[in-house]
Amino acid sequence: AQARHPHRSGRSALARPLVGRRPPMMAPSPSAADSERLLGASEDVEERGTLEANAEACCGRGEDELEMPVRARMTRSRRMLCFGPLEMPRLGCAGLLLAGALMAVAGTVAVLASWQHGRAASMRGGHEVSLHAYARAAPQPVLVSFFCFCVMKPGGPEQELVELQLKRRAGIFKCNDFAVISSELVNLGFWDDGNVTTWYNPVPQVGMGTLGGAVTTNSFLNTQIFIVAWNTLVSSKQLDGHDFVVKADPDCVWFPDRLATHVKAYMGEAVYFPNCNLFQDSPPQGPKLYGALEVFSKQAIDLYGNGGSARCQAMDWHGWGEDYYMQMCMLLLGARGQPDYLLVGDQRCIPAGCEDWTRVAFHDYKDPTAWGTCFNVAIGKPDDPIDR
Repeated sequence: AQARHPHRSGRSALARPLVGRRPPMMAPSPSAADSERLLGASEDVEERGTLEANAEACCGRGEDELEMPVRARMTRSRRMLCFGPLEMPRLGCAGLLLAGALMAVAGTVAVLASWQHGRAASMRGGHEVSLHAYARAAPQPVLVSFFCFCVMKPGGPEQELVELQLKRRAGIFKCNDFAVISSELVNLGFWDDGNVTTWYNPVPQVGMGTLGGAVTTNSFLNTQIFIVAWNTLVSSKQLDGHDFVVKADPDCVWFPDRLATHVKAYMGEAVYFPNCNLFQDSPPQGPKLYGALEVFSKQAIDLYGNGGSARCQAMDWHGWGEDYYMQMCMLLLGARGQPDYLLVGDQRCIPAGCEDWTRVAFHDYKDPTAWGTCFNVAIGKPDDPIDR
C-alpha cells in the first residue's frame, strides 16, 4: 500500500502541578513617618493619644512591649483594628484570636493528614512529592491516544464529506493520527505540513446485501474491502504507540474528545465496544457492533495482527457486513465486548439528535450540508457557516 500522510505527535504535554502560594513575608519595621501616617497623624494630640490607648486595650499590651510600633487605623465606624509584625488581614481582636485558634487546629490536621498519607504511600510502595501543607498537586489528566481511519469511495459524496472534515479538522482528523483508505490515490487537501493523500488499496466493487439466510446485513457486503484495509493498517505499524483504533464511516459526525471519556477506563485491556442493543437474540447473541463508529483497543487489534487475521478470514464471512465480521472476529480471538449505548445516535438502532451532548457520534449524514449542520448543532453553534 502506498501511504502519504502527516504523522502527528500523539500526546500533549502533561499539565504542570499547581504551586502553593508562598507564606506572607515579614513586614519591615515602619519608620517614624510611617508610624505617624498609620496612626492618623494629626495636630490633635489628644485624639492620637486616644488611638494609642485604644490600641493598647485592643491588643492587650503597650507599645513598649512590641517588637515594632503598633500600627492602628480608625475605620469609618471609628472601630479600632490592630496589626502585628506580619501583614495580616485587618481583623478585630476577637477575630484575630479566633483566626489563631483555627490556624492551630488546621495545622494539626494537616500534619496528621500528611503523616497518614505518607504512611499509606509507603505501604503501597509509592513515592510522594513533598509540598506545602496548603498546596496539592493537580490531578494529572488521563491522556488517550487514537489512531482513526475511514474507507472512502473516491469521486462522490463520501470524498466531499472527507474533504469537509479535513478542512474543519474534525472527525478522524481530530485524532492523534489518521488514514483515509481508498481504491484510488486521491489528494484530499492541505495539512499543516503538507498534503493529505489516501492510502491506496485496490479492491473489487461490492453490492448491497439483503438480510436473510446467509446474508447478515442490509448494508454493503464490504467485508473484503475492510479485510484488506485492516491488514494494511496492521502491517504499516502506524497503530503502534496508540491506545485505541477507531474506524468511522465518512457520513458519521463524531468527536474524539467525547470518546476519550468513554474508553479511558479500559486502556490496556483487549476490548471492543458494541454500540447497539437491538436483536440481542440473533447471532452473535448480545449487544451488536454497528459500523458507523467501531472502537477497539490496541490490545484487541494486536490479537488480530499476531496471527488472528488468518483465523478470522477462515470463517465463512461471505454475506457478512464488515462490522459483523469484526465482532465475530473479536469473539473468536477472545477480546471482551464492553457495551456502550451512548456511543452513537443512529436511526438504525438508538436515535438521538445532534444536540445530544451525551453522544459521541451521530449517523448518517450523507451530504456536506447535512453533515455540517449536525456538526454545528453538536458544538452549540448552529448558525455557523457549513464551510464547504
